[in-house]
Amino acid sequence: MIGLTAPVANSGTLYNGQDGALLYSRSSDGGTSWDIQNVQLPETDTNYSYGYSGDSYHFAEPVGETLAFLYGSDWDGVFLEKSTDNGVTWNKKVIFQTPYPKFKETTTLVTDSFWTDDGYVNCVLDNTGKAHVFFGIQRVCNTIINDAQTQYYPYTDGLAYWNEDMPPFTTLNVDTLDAHHQLVGWTQDINGNDTIFEFLDPMGNYQSSVTTMPYACIDGSKIFLFFTSVMENLNNSVQNYRHIYYRRSDDLGQSWTDFVDVTGSITNNFKECVFPSVSPTSNEFVHILFQKDDEPGLAVRGDADPYGDNTMSYMKIPKSNVGIDDITSNITYVTQNYPNPFTTSTQVTVNLKRAVSLSLTVTNFIGQTVVEIPAASAAAGYHTFTLDGSNFRAGIYFYTVKAGSQTITRKMIVQ
Repeated sequence: MIGLTAPVANSGTLYNGQDGALLYSRSSDGGTSWDIQNVQLPETDTNYSYGYSGDSYHFAEPVGETLAFLYGSDWDGVFLEKSTDNGVTWNKKVIFQTPYPKFKETTTLVTDSFWTDDGYVNCVLDNTGKAHVFFGIQRVCNTIINDAQTQYYPYTDGLAYWNEDMPPFTTLNVDTLDAHHQLVGWTQDINGNDTIFEFLDPMGNYQSSVTTMPYACIDGSKIFLFFTSVMENLNNSVQNYRHIYYRRSDDLGQSWTDFVDVTGSITNNFKECVFPSVSPTSNEFVHILFQKDDEPGLAVRGDADPYGDNTMSYMKIPKSNVGIDDITSNITYVTQNYPNPFTTSTQVTVNLKRAVSLSLTVTNFIGQTVVEIPAASAAAGYHTFTLDGSNFRAGIYFYTVKAGSQTITRKMIVQ
């Protein structure tokens, strides 16, 4: 068990000089007794940090005698504590050290921003006990000291990946991560116009990267990774929604399949889908929980919006059908038509991996063809279909994109 002593701001007191100390305890009999209690792990004491924050750490599912605990926050960096003797002894591995060790807001002036993590971290162990780590990235600064505040850049985007075969990060600059194949998540250019940040301002505030909240599980050589990202095509006229994406690695992080919006059904078009939590064990399915909300952002901190309708949702996703097979697929993705519902016109964008014949067919609820755009040769890249609303009566329709022998069907609504 890892716990955080109550910080002063939460009516706590300093612990060994730290305002929020990380303490480790172990029970060997299911919680009846504790043979290790309230121990500060190596190199986490006041010599290394003035204090830690909550919601910034993750305990990996143990593998045999191997345990791993991950911590990350914007001003402390990211580090891994690992034990190979069932939690008796621990060793610290620094994954990323910020340029300002032992940062203190009241005295450390930082006038230029730097790349760091956003505090949403996840760690998973493979069958050999090797740690695989994921976290969002962002930029921060502290231009005014002693005001009890630091600043961050809300439109910073990117999800970083690291494992124990890799050296520590010297920078989390998004271009450097991309060059080293350690950038595994980013928001998607859904309408294909090469402009990503077409978001309504402000976005839902989680004090995080645009792409964040990673959660993964491992089965053999396969890593199943889920995370949330802002959708440029879905909004409530005030803020853009987030959805949960999925990617899979079949070779323990060396390569990754395409992005798939697992919350992309029409029922989630006006839902904020965040905080995915993935079961560490799986069978023929990957099991995830996530929060679904009518309103983007947070009520308690961040947006300070009033409470709305919140639900916890469960998904059981067949492993064999999760995602698009990166080897045989002709299509990178097909967007949900936008706007949806629509009256006058709507658009569907297709991103092709390779040159193939491309067509689109629209059928009504009983399967009758309403519109058919015949197959034509199409180059790799983006292609947009525009549908005229005057061709439809109000109701539910299905549009099918065919690229070579591959077809993808989605639902749309005409008002």
